[in-house]
Amino acid sequence: DYSDWGRPRSPNIAFSLSPRQFPWGAAEAVNGFFRPWLGPNLWVSGPGFPQWLKLEWDRPRPVKLIQLRFDTDLDRALHHLWVDHGSRAMESCIRDYRLVGETASGRRVILAAVRGNHQRLREHAVRGSFRAIRLEVLAANGAADARLYGARIY
Repeated sequence: DYSDWGRPRSPNIAFSLSPRQFPWGAAEAVNGFFRPWLGPNLWVSGPGFPQWLKLEWDRPRPVKLIQLRFDTDLDRALHHLWVDHGSRAMESCIRDYRLVGETASGRRVILAAVRGNHQRLREHAVRGSFRAIRLEVLAANGAADARLYGARIY
């Protein structure tokens, strides 16, 4: 190991919890935490693409800004930052996605379409009133699933 941040020095411990836990559910994307703290605070989809996450309200709401915080694997121990790690983007980060708004009449409007993302924080200025916003994930930078730490809609 290059540092104490390397591999654990003792074996992993296996255990089970009751009741069963669901730590990577959709509610994790809107709980207000954008890093692991007292839980993963991370939505993880099933395997394969496309995947989607829908945020909806009981009535249409005005929307001006959508913030998304993707998983860029900030917990990865990069022992030497000047060493090439073989990738320009973290595999867990969502690469291609769309934001789709649903109006009061049920009409779907594409609010943003992004290809080639590698950033943790993305902000999209929009105008309109929507009863739902849907994040449609088309691909990640190598991971087999979609991961989102947080979505905020203003």
